[in-house]
Amino acid sequence: DQIQFEYKKTSFKAPITGAHFAENISLAIEAATQLGLATKKIQSSLKKLRLPENTFSIKKSIKKSIILDDSYNSSPQGFQAAIKTAQIITHTGRKILITRGMLELGPDEKKEHLKIAQIQRSKFDLVITTSITTHQYFQTQIKEGKLKYLLVTHNPPPAQ
Repeated sequence: DQIQFEYKKTSFKAPITGAHFAENISLAIEAATQLGLATKKIQSSLKKLRLPENTFSIKKSIKKSIILDDSYNSSPQGFQAAIKTAQIITHTGRKILITRGMLELGPDEKKEHLKIAQIQRSKFDLVITTSITTHQYFQTQIKEGKLKYLLVTHNPPPAQ
């Protein structure tokens, strides 16, 4: 998988999934240009670009399913980009999302998770999370049967 985009009438490619990364890459291209790097050198360097582990990686799995592993994601914009990408991926198997949810959003954390729960419920066959907090935010969607969900965590849930 790769993204291809134009910046200042020049074509650039990077071996990553997710068109939303083009904006960030464009900023890096501009910074590199301002520092005096040649366009060819920037294009060559982009061919080696790798995202951090568990960041927007698409993996083929059993029974023709695909897994979008964005378990390192932490922003509403990134989460929505993952959902949009999942929508445009065509395949015959299941779509499975792995996420820890969005952390460090302060007072907006619950509101943003509830928005995401509404959006993702029709996009994925299964959502797997590593966060108890995210699981709790999605409870309404789970109870109503609108979201198939699995909690996988290293920490036991808090006693109630």
